[in-house]
Amino acid sequence: MTEKKTERKKMTLPDLQAMKQDGRKITMLSIPDYPMALLADQAGLDTILVGDSLAMTVLGYETTVPITMEEMLHHTKAVTRATRYAFVVGDMPLAVGARASHDEGENRILILSTSPSREAEQEQQTAYDFLPRYSVILHNDERNAMDFVVASLLKSVSSLSTAEAISIMLEAHREGKAVVILCPLEHAELYRDRIRTFGLAATTEKA
Repeated sequence: MTEKKTERKKMTLPDLQAMKQDGRKITMLSIPDYPMALLADQAGLDTILVGDSLAMTVLGYETTVPITMEEMLHHTKAVTRATRYAFVVGDMPLAVGARASHDEGENRILILSTSPSREAEQEQQTAYDFLPRYSVILHNDERNAMDFVVASLLKSVSSLSTAEAISIMLEAHREGKAVVILCPLEHAELYRDRIRTFGLAATTEKA
């Protein structure tokens, strides 16, 4: 009698939560690069941590303090390119966590969006996918010039392109309001408050 093989699927947060609730052990290794991540994923590891200790073990810093967001993203992207099944977690650099909260929120989005898309393959899922989404709404006003509104949006939400900012501004002008971005509540409130600092009317609502 041959043992029936079960198809291995991409590990998700609900899978990890179920394993914890059932008392099953969750395997994890701290891995900073593509070759090791590829081997670990093929070996059946549940999760991979891209830890800030790579500052010392890979980049040669004396401590973890000097490592930058860009360096962490570089290694997190390399690891996610190697993984088809393991759930990847990226460390937030210490220096970033010590900055203002709005920078930290934006950097969390960057860390959570590093997984490359794979056509015709299972969709990559991250913690970001399971959080309730909120809309950041820009409201029309008669005080601010259109070019000022566009510039303010670009400074408030760095992921927006100029074309997107213009489109949002025009929609708010025509319809009275427009959605700027969809994101979890914590980030939505940060973006709303940023936009308000430029004297623009902005609110949040559940999508």
